[in-house]
Amino acid sequence: DGHDTTAIGHAALGAATVGGNTAVGSEALQNNTSGNSNVAVGIQAGRFVTTAAGTTFIGKDAGKGITGAKLTGDDNTAVGRDAGLLLQGAAQENTLIGASAGDSITTGNYNTLVGVQSGSYVTALTTGGDNVLLGGYSHTGAADTARAVILGYNVSGDTDYTTLGNGTDDIRTAHGNITWATVSDERYKKDITDSTAGLSFINALQPRTF
Repeated sequence: DGHDTTAIGHAALGAATVGGNTAVGSEALQNNTSGNSNVAVGIQAGRFVTTAAGTTFIGKDAGKGITGAKLTGDDNTAVGRDAGLLLQGAAQENTLIGASAGDSITTGNYNTLVGVQSGSYVTALTTGGDNVLLGGYSHTGAADTARAVILGYNVSGDTDYTTLGNGTDDIRTAHGNITWATVSDERYKKDITDSTAGLSFINALQPRTF
């Protein structure tokens, strides 16, 4: 029943029972059975897609997935070598652009990651969702971070915060807040040195209560 199908490469679309798919590359969309409107270009791109529809995977191992963890979620896009490498299960509507972008996301949904190793550098995003990361090596603070907005090169952000900057030179604000602040966390600071303030400075302090 494979109408409107293009398959180029060893085992490309080897298991397909429906049409409307395009696979170019050895083992591209190899395990796809009933998914339609999928495009995979690259060696093993989308290899473990089974019933997912509307996916676009471009690049070697883009959206490849892993044995025993088929991808059934729809409308994922991964462009770049290893982008979306581990997508599986019902993961859906992720947009991952850049080499290794989101390469550790497993079941996270609705993430938009743009930049080399975005979402995978330092701390790998795996199950978190609704995140927006723009910038090479931009990353979340935890594997399950959700609703973070991160803009800049090698910037880290956390759940329900928007963070802007370059490396550790950043500012952030909680969603819904109207003020910005620098990150008050030793992990995000640099040039830390011992204070030279002595006892005379401490004795000059005048505590107040009110």
